[in-house]
Amino acid sequence: MRLNARLPEELARKLEALEREWRELNEAGHTVAHLFRDAMSGEKKFNLAASIQMMLSAGT
Repeated sequence: MRLNARLPEELARKLEALEREWRELNEAGHTVAHLFRDAMSGEKKFNLAASIQMMLSAGT
């Protein structure tokens, strides 16, 4: 079986899209790191409902 020569390029593009999505979520405070930060500091800034992501894609 021969691998598609474009496969590494496609994977790289999909990974870049996922990383971009994660970075946007992190900047908005919608990652688990922010949940733990709140738990450690006693603050209540983390919004679980806003942080749940449905049907994330990798640019497909």
